[in-house]
Amino acid sequence: MADTRKLGNESPDARLADALLDVVESQLRDHRAAASIGCLGALAEFHEPDATHQRPARHRLVAHSRRGALAIEFSGDEALCAYEAPSAHGDAWQYGLAVLAPGRRGAAREVLTELGPDHDALDDTARDAVLFDLGLGMPNVDYCVRVSDPPLLATLREHRGARVTGPGHPLQAALVAASPPRVVISPVARIEVYQPIARDRTPDGSHTHLLPDLLARRRTHPANLPLPPGALPLLTLHPENPLFDEHGERRGFDVAAFARFERLLATHGLPDYVAAKAGQRARLMTDGIAALPRPATRLARAALRAVLRQAPHLDATVHAADASAH
Repeated sequence: MADTRKLGNESPDARLADALLDVVESQLRDHRAAASIGCLGALAEFHEPDATHQRPARHRLVAHSRRGALAIEFSGDEALCAYEAPSAHGDAWQYGLAVLAPGRRGAAREVLTELGPDHDALDDTARDAVLFDLGLGMPNVDYCVRVSDPPLLATLREHRGARVTGPGHPLQAALVAASPPRVVISPVARIEVYQPIARDRTPDGSHTHLLPDLLARRRTHPANLPLPPGALPLLTLHPENPLFDEHGERRGFDVAAFARFERLLATHGLPDYVAAKAGQRARLMTDGIAALPRPATRLARAALRAVLRQAPHLDATVHAADASAH
């Protein structure tokens, strides 16, 4: 069959899927970047600088390492939304690229459910192992474990049909002790994590979090992320942060990393956010912090928070003390 990309007669959806996957792959090949699938309180992160990457089919990307694997498949109805939000550090911020696909949702099962053999396993040797959905009930992520160990399999089957993700459920301790592969799935991607569940600190490389107290809030993402109303993040890319290295350690401000995300934001950010941020930054630099008007919209307020946190790193005449006044 002819390669329609070379012939130039592919559909607009096919061209969009290819273009978005190119952006995603460029991020994943950056050893300082990561990808995640999850909701508030449940997350799988793929961060594997030494992973091998393949495009086994149109619009499909697969990455493998000894600690985890990732598969992404686009159909052309997806969009990237670049965002910024304050971090827990007073002078810092987080940012990302969320993959959105309006109208597409996961299974949102509410109870522990046995799904049968994992025929879609990215580990070829694990396709006869049994997949269990833990039942988060969230529309943008199905959080599963893959089990072949007979005693653990029997334990999971004892709890089928039960709500097992609330605080203190005994199954959670059994899963931590056994550390089966975690398989976290959205309508556009799958992350498999093979390394053991960490008990004390977040490990390097691919890992998962399951935090029942946060899950109880029933949020698909933190409220301070400036995403479109009703958006469901189905995959999130985490580009290099200019203030923190890939281990989360503080470093000197990296203006090149900042500039790279600014270009992504200009292309993939919400237009109202991008325009508000540009206007606020220009006014701050020319007239000072006192000249900034009170923003009237949620996106403008989010943009101002980013401008004030970033300004001290970009212009030494704007101090963090001034930024804290807003």
